[in-house]
Amino acid sequence: MDSPYAFVGTVVEVKKDGRVATVVIDTGDTVVVHGSPELGDHTATSVDRRFALGGRYEFHPINATSPYQDNACTATRQLAGPTPTPVEPARDRLPGWLPVDEQDGPIGYAALAAMGLVPLTMIVALIMLARRALAQR
Repeated sequence: MDSPYAFVGTVVEVKKDGRVATVVIDTGDTVVVHGSPELGDHTATSVDRRFALGGRYEFHPINATSPYQDNACTATRQLAGPTPTPVEPARDRLPGWLPVDEQDGPIGYAALAAMGLVPLTMIVALIMLARRALAQR
């Protein structure tokens, strides 16, 4: 969506995994643009916008003053400059109890679930066998 507060500027500093940009706009003023509604450490949303250092953008924020609020649903677009780098999941953001070789996603969680399911299945089978043996007496 286009914004009545649109401006053009160049990103001169990024923070919070590229979600907060310090921008020098074409009038020479410096402003801050937040590309996410959640800027806490180790947080992310489905509408996060990341900015590339040195990128020139046409910003379409949803508010009238700095810090401007932006997100992936606005008409903000990059005009020139480097492409924002994709954010890799950091190992320190995953549960510490997962073994390192299982911290790469769903396969690790499936392995943990299977390790819990096997003993549970064995216990249920033993209970069923014990009931059957008692019923035959």
